This record gives sequence, C-alpha cells and structure tokens, in this order.
Amino acid sequence: MRLMLLLACATEVTQTAACAAFVSCAQARDAQLGLETDVARFDAAGDCWGSPAGQDLCNEACENGLAFLNERYAGLPTECAE
Repeated sequence: MRLMLLLACATEVTQTAACAAFVSCAQARDAQLGLETDVARFDAAGDCWGSPAGQDLCNEACENGLAFLNERYAGLPTECAE
C-alpha cells in the first residue's frame, strides 16, 4: 500500500499543449488589444499542474477557452489558430 501511494505521488504533471496554446493566444490577443488577462494558473508554472485531476480540469478549460475565442472573435492573432 505504501509503495502504491509513493508511486502515485511521483507522477509528473506538466502543462498540456492545449494550455500552452491558450496562454499564447490570450497573451497575443491581450497585446493586440492592450488588455491583461490573468492566465497565470494555466502557465507552465501555474497552479493547474499540481495533480493529475487538476491537469485534466485545466486542460479542458484551456481547450474550451481557445475554442470560445476562435468562435467569438474575428481577427485573432496567429497564435490563436487551432
């Protein structure tokens, strides 16, 4: 049992490709519009990457966020291409 717990804790959780794309898009759009969106939790050093469950939740949020931006706004920077 202890070995299983140690192995479960040793799982490395890193930023997903979807969140890297979402952060890049949001930052490029902010630069374009003179805005500042708080995407820190989705950044590579953000709070999303503390557990597999957090990673899954944040990845879904990033996928949905990028899709929303592409559906809602025209003239997005090239970083937002899906």
